[in-house]
Amino acid sequence: MWRASSEDVLANCMHTVETASAQAQSRRRLCVDQVESVRLFSV
Repeated sequence: MWRASSEDVLANCMHTVETASAQAQSRRRLCVDQVESVRLFSV
């Protein structure tokens, strides 16, 4: 059983890219896209 809340996914993703502040904004967009994908699968 695989479950992940969108908040957990976003938090983990943001933590991963925290040190890359130069690209943080564009990477955050990717994180949000990933969260949206999780929402689609968790419905």
